[in-house]
Amino acid sequence: MKLYISCPMTGYPDWNVPYMEKIAKQLRALGHEVLLPKPEQDIRIAMNNDCAMVCQVDAIVMCPGFEKSGGCMTEWELAKRIDLDIYYINSWSLGDVPNADEKIFGIYDKTKEKIWN
Repeated sequence: MKLYISCPMTGYPDWNVPYMEKIAKQLRALGHEVLLPKPEQDIRIAMNNDCAMVCQVDAIVMCPGFEKSGGCMTEWELAKRIDLDIYYINSWSLGDVPNADEKIFGIYDKTKEKIWN
């Protein structure tokens, strides 16, 4: 599955890239292709690039704190609008989880508008 990781970046050390890379590594080990946002000072350029990536994937992975990030909320709204599956990471601490698809993520059920753990 081709996935996009949506993660708060502004105000985090190193734009939160090490955290996103940790998630991406685990997902790639499970056979997924993963797209990551790239740090960008200009919000117009960032959102143009990020929204283009969201439109290229099968599903989006929302990181903790996404609801407090304008960029993440834009990506989330776009994912809902284009009917992508939306996965939520349940905690900041991933550890070495052997089956990340089942233990780390809850799935957004489009028909019920809730997050399932």
